[in-house]
Amino acid sequence: SIPRYQRGYSWKKADVSAFWNDMMEEWSGLFIGTILLIQGDKREDRTEIIDGQQRILTITILFSSIRDALRKIGGEQAIGGASDIQSHYIEFKDYIGSMEKTPKVLVASKLRDYFQSAIIDKNEGKIPDGSTDEERRVKAARAFFDSAIRKELKEIKGDVDKISWLLGTCLRKVENLSVVRIGVSNPDDAYTVFESVNAKG
Repeated sequence: SIPRYQRGYSWKKADVSAFWNDMMEEWSGLFIGTILLIQGDKREDRTEIIDGQQRILTITILFSSIRDALRKIGGEQAIGGASDIQSHYIEFKDYIGSMEKTPKVLVASKLRDYFQSAIIDKNEGKIPDGSTDEERRVKAARAFFDSAIRKELKEIKGDVDKISWLLGTCLRKVENLSVVRIGVSNPDDAYTVFESVNAKG
């Protein structure tokens, strides 16, 4: 989860574009830096993201673009792949047989409803307009990924090969992103580590 005191989603088109280009150009797995987490005392406690929320939200937005591109193509393989992305990376059932689903990343409350309708829910690319700057940045990021994926798919003939690119190339590049994960249990330790990781020199 992203604590309410964290800044909102702030990546602009230039940031999203740079991330996409770097990821697509790196074949061995792009390193995207350090992720700092506070792990709860109990198993059911949400892990809080202290540093790395911009990258994690951007990756979640990209997963939703890949999911909806597959759904648009249709067919058993594409729909199955889209469902796998949804259940592995975007949201999960609270328990087997449950109709209730919980987002993998729980965004801050002021963005939660919009992120649910624009990114978490399957919407066939029909992204609602944002009413705040933060919501508009989320929509712009999703629009960028949708456009970049469409551009790639235009160069590929046949649905089978399009699905292969989405699952075998694009999705794999996201899955192969690498980070240094630092987990702490004490909030005070988290901020000490945060200052150390982000210190100059």
